[in-house]
Amino acid sequence: EKWRNIGLRRFEDYGAALSPGEILVGFDYENTLENAQRNFAVLGFHPNQIEMLKLLKEGHRRLLWQLIEQEWQCSRLVP
Repeated sequence: EKWRNIGLRRFEDYGAALSPGEILVGFDYENTLENAQRNFAVLGFHPNQIEMLKLLKEGHRRLLWQLIEQEWQCSRLVP
């Protein structure tokens, strides 16, 4: 509940009635606290794998972190 309240302090980030990427008819749209309360959620999870891609001019880097037997192990991947 605490994280939800913190996230809703900036309800304009989550309060649109339209989905991100939808075409606007005109230039105005309204963000409301009521929309934000429907749109915003705090997720709790325990990851067992994280993949990262870092785009660089000198060459991209891609890593895979995996939780194996309670320890994180990192492998480099082809970008």
